[in-house]
Amino acid sequence: MEVYVGHEITPGSFGWVVPTVDGRARVGLTAYDRPLDRLARLLDHPRIRGRNCRLTGRPVVAPLPLGVLPRTVADRILAVGEAAGQVKTTTGGGVYYGLLAADIAVEVLTRALAEDNLSAESLAEYDRRWRSLLGREIEVGVRFRQLARRVDDATLAFLIDLANRDGIKRAIQSHRLFDWHAPLLSALLDGPLSLLRTLRV
Repeated sequence: MEVYVGHEITPGSFGWVVPTVDGRARVGLTAYDRPLDRLARLLDHPRIRGRNCRLTGRPVVAPLPLGVLPRTVADRILAVGEAAGQVKTTTGGGVYYGLLAADIAVEVLTRALAEDNLSAESLAEYDRRWRSLLGREIEVGVRFRQLARRVDDATLAFLIDLANRDGIKRAIQSHRLFDWHAPLLSALLDGPLSLLRTLRV
């Protein structure tokens, strides 16, 4: 897998090339603006252009929620998954968080249906429980993305170089959880990357 960063490609975010089968790959990026232009620029990157790449379908463009709804319940309504903003803001993945929230929604709805009470007050337990489980993860991810948007390419190159040093490696190795990024991001920002506090938003 290849990851591409930098303002020329997509400021404050990243692009990727993920090999699949038969010489094919999934190429994509997340972007705050002009996603199709930025994808074209990524495909024109010297490391990709020389491979004689060609698209086999139309690019898919979809919004990515960065942050959660102020309320995810109302009378007879529960918002789950991307609709509620339950997304890993660091990577844009939403399946795992959505499934965790869906489990909570099923439990709350089962009780509410048994009591024949689908009021917002009755369903509010869902809102409290999923925020208790995922709220910090999403909040830390949003703050990290806000910080990443303010880092120029020279600082980004410095940070990538810094990641090869022992302090960063130890932090990553001791906090490496695929779906839970807040412990690692907090450890990095409070430890080896504390020099970036001046960039915090």
